[in-house]
Amino acid sequence: MKKFKFCSLLLAAAIVVSTLFTTACDDNSATATSDMQSAEASVEVSAVHGAANGILSEERQTVRFGFYPQDANGNSRPIEWIVLTTEGENSLLVTKNALIVQPFIGGTEESIWQYCALRTWLNDEFYNHYFTSKEIAFINITRVVTERNPDYHTYGGDPTQDRFFLLSLEEVNAYFANDEARKCAPTKLAFARGVETSKNETVDGAATCRWWLRTPGGSNYSAACVNFDGSVSSAGELAYKKDPGHDLGVRPAVWIKNLDFYLSTL
Repeated sequence: MKKFKFCSLLLAAAIVVSTLFTTACDDNSATATSDMQSAEASVEVSAVHGAANGILSEERQTVRFGFYPQDANGNSRPIEWIVLTTEGENSLLVTKNALIVQPFIGGTEESIWQYCALRTWLNDEFYNHYFTSKEIAFINITRVVTERNPDYHTYGGDPTQDRFFLLSLEEVNAYFANDEARKCAPTKLAFARGVETSKNETVDGAATCRWWLRTPGGSNYSAACVNFDGSVSSAGELAYKKDPGHDLGVRPAVWIKNLDFYLSTL
């Protein structure tokens, strides 16, 4: 009987020791796994931030996609885009800065997106010269509908099939939270080529500029725009070329498919 009790005590002690050992191992394993996951996450973030193209900001997702001349000497740099929204596997992007200075129309034609010179430039020269074949594979062809101006009822034209386009009045109000979010600074090259900048308004320490929207303005020869302070003008500006130093900037927009997959391939 005593022998049986002694064996039982030994067995109980062994179970306790075994349990303590297993718990300690599990704790160490969990800590190691957590450390490994942290290390992996750190490597992923570091790798993405260090890429020529890819995510720049996790707070308000900004990505690099394409290259375009941006400094005062015309040297090309990765284009930074703000992700405005994601619907399914498609993401709407707009450039962070006003990349170029272009009149909305090339001559005396009416300011209808369907026929304007800026639309032609975006979907020809811009598309064909500043993106790699890999990047082009992720660019959607979008059916772009330009509504009548909601205040002046000027005609917006027929729907178009575009890779790159400008935002409309409706889109710029829907995808930006407020005037501050709509503020935009030009690149140094855009400034050097004549975009007008504010004497009072700034964003990220740089003077802001006005930028075109595709919605027609208050007349058949004007286009809506975003002002220096981020407010939206449905009356807009005359759409043809202005005197040097008084032109508006251009922020191209594009729908990208499988953005997460694109970023994972960098």
